[in-house]
Amino acid sequence: MQVAINVQDKIKLCIDGALPLLKGICDKISLSELIGEKLGNQDNRIVSTGKAIMAIVLNTIVQRRPLYKLERFYEKTNTEKLFGERVDVGKLNDDAMARVLDELYEIGPKKIMTEAAMGIINKFNIKVDGIHADTISKSVYGEYAECEDNDVLLQVTKKSYIMFLDMIRF
Repeated sequence: MQVAINVQDKIKLCIDGALPLLKGICDKISLSELIGEKLGNQDNRIVSTGKAIMAIVLNTIVQRRPLYKLERFYEKTNTEKLFGERVDVGKLNDDAMARVLDELYEIGPKKIMTEAAMGIINKFNIKVDGIHADTISKSVYGEYAECEDNDVLLQVTKKSYIMFLDMIRF
């Protein structure tokens, strides 16, 4: 008597693409640990805070799916290889990710980004001649009542740009 085995039921096809490489970079810069250290890991959370943020970062770099499609993004991924443990993709839902993003917002994503960037610079001895940080959070648009079409409201010259760079150089 011969028993037929359906191989497709036994094998999960994983399409990881660039995810393992990007995960290696995240590991090298200790992204998950930095996030976990700053936000903490709540005991009731199935996916750690650091891994949740890493899942969002990897998704954003590779395919940029909205949070509500994050589960689908990781369906054909080997989550055990990617996150170091078997992660049920159903736990990578938009509600869980939104809670993590809310926590990140509370402590300040710019602060985390700056600490991560400075940590990378120090860890890998990267020579830095200058740092550019866009601190403008206001935008202006519309028409000015006292403005003519040929008026120059803002003019950035090579000289003013060089003066700006000299101000921020180490």
